[in-house]
Amino acid sequence: MGGNTTHSTAVASSTTPSLDSFMDNSSVSNNSSSNGSVFTQNDYVFAYALMPLSTFIIVGNILVLISAVAMSKFRNHVGYFFIANLAIADLLLGVVSTVSIFNILLRHSDENLATCILRIGLVVMSCAASVFTIACIAIDRCIAVNAALRYKEIVTPARALMGIAVTWVVAILYGFFPLTSLSDKYDNKCSFLAVLSKEYTLALFFAGFLPTVILIIVIYTSLCLVTRKQLKKINALDQAKELSLIRPYTVSLSIAGVGDYPKVGEVGEADQSAQEFFHPKVG
Repeated sequence: MGGNTTHSTAVASSTTPSLDSFMDNSSVSNNSSSNGSVFTQNDYVFAYALMPLSTFIIVGNILVLISAVAMSKFRNHVGYFFIANLAIADLLLGVVSTVSIFNILLRHSDENLATCILRIGLVVMSCAASVFTIACIAIDRCIAVNAALRYKEIVTPARALMGIAVTWVVAILYGFFPLTSLSDKYDNKCSFLAVLSKEYTLALFFAGFLPTVILIIVIYTSLCLVTRKQLKKINALDQAKELSLIRPYTVSLSIAGVGDYPKVGEVGEADQSAQEFFHPKVG
């Protein structure tokens, strides 16, 4: 009995390490799967949903780029430089998004640090370049409206290309400089929120994107107000021209005896009748 008890105890003790090693191996596999080596079902749904959008972005911006280059040669207008630059920035964003989609669909989840920095940095850089270029277009339109006679003197091709170059330099610094200090934090899980901290994400939004968007809104709002004022002035000039055409006709009829001379206070009625003649009311 004692020998059997000793033998069973020895068997139990010999099987315990194997069970412990099995639990350790299973925990390691679970940890490896939780580190981003396997995509979830939501990732695949998101990838399939973005595929048509990324294709539309690529094809659409290629057409815009071709049209902008052709129109800039035909009309020799500096504003098309900014439109072409916007198409390039959006095209780059579409290409990077397509690469990320195929990365999910082909189950290439693990990325080294350099590849992750390149992919996330290109996304941030292209978005920043797109927003900054829209701001450049807004400034260009503001100069064209408020200083139309001096537009070609102010907005020259050299200055436009310099502005585009500054836009890309700022966008590159904006996209890649914060990612240079990720070597200690990276755990082979490449995603925007996993790589960048919440503090930097908020700083990225409030220090860069939000002021630029506010500037764009302010400029286009002022352009709308200026355009409305100019339309009112044009309508007033048109009405003055119409009245200047009808008044000699009224005076000539009075001189010829066809009608009576207008009395004091009746000139306004004649002007009103002239306006009704040129702008009849419908219904």
